[in-house]
Amino acid sequence: MNTRLDRMQSRADEIEQYAGRWLELVALGDMTADEIASFEAWKAQAVAHHVAYVRLEAVWRQTERLAALRRPAVSEPSAKPQNGNWSRIRYAVALAMFVVVGAGYSWWGQRTPELAYTTAVGGHKIIKLADGSGIELNTDSSIRVQLDGHSRKVTLDKGEAYFEITHDPQRPFTVLAAGHRIVDLGTKFAVRERDDSLRVSLVEGRARLELTPSSQVHSAVLNPGDVATATADKISVRPTSRQLMTNQLGWRRGVIVFDNTPLTNAVEEVNRYNHTKLVVAGTSISRLTITGTFPANDVDIVLEAARDVYGLRVESRGGRILISR
Repeated sequence: MNTRLDRMQSRADEIEQYAGRWLELVALGDMTADEIASFEAWKAQAVAHHVAYVRLEAVWRQTERLAALRRPAVSEPSAKPQNGNWSRIRYAVALAMFVVVGAGYSWWGQRTPELAYTTAVGGHKIIKLADGSGIELNTDSSIRVQLDGHSRKVTLDKGEAYFEITHDPQRPFTVLAAGHRIVDLGTKFAVRERDDSLRVSLVEGRARLELTPSSQVHSAVLNPGDVATATADKISVRPTSRQLMTNQLGWRRGVIVFDNTPLTNAVEEVNRYNHTKLVVAGTSISRLTITGTFPANDVDIVLEAARDVYGLRVESRGGRILISR
């Protein structure tokens, strides 16, 4: 056990040293494109790299005396710092490392700060995690990300997200949403939270969907093409076609795809992406269907289809757009 702990501490020390060297270069402010690329690659190699650098930088920035030693901006990007400035920056970084170590703070096993990401109505965001995994957020969505040396967890607070996970059996990746848990088994999948249910669409690999608290009865392993719907006490899984799965993920390309979709459902989907809300007046037209691919943020094209195909009336009323006979 002691030997193992010694190896862990040795690895931690090595990472701290590398983080200090990178901080020196960043503090000088004249990194080349190749150096920047190498720096980003080093941080992305492991969560521990990112954690070590962020922690060291935070200590360095919080110390006014050290911050004052940072080199001011220069007009020529190729200009090199004076030897005195270089020495002071190296001293500042070394002192910051001493403060971190002196505080008894070890990166090993510690959690990174929880990171929050959101999108506005009509927004779309691509997030790259330090472990190489990727997340895409759809309109009006929010997530919280927590990574450490033992586990990776994302909480979907609202909306919809697409996950492309770098599988690591030593650090399971879980997504918490609507009181349920999705466990990655080497996966690409989408999660959408609705009022009283959760939809998980498995694109590639495998994932396990669990009710919380989980049990053998209340869990299901999903395979490519499976779409699972989970409520408070039930999970139902059905296979779907590749085309339907592609249509459901049209938002990743900035479009909404309808295929004989009832007008009421189509309007509900369009409203997710736009501040101007559409309203269908009358049950007789709510059953009409619409087919086509539409830009997610363009209400006018949907309204034109309603007018041209069905001869419906479209008028603005109190900040909303009413669709009627």
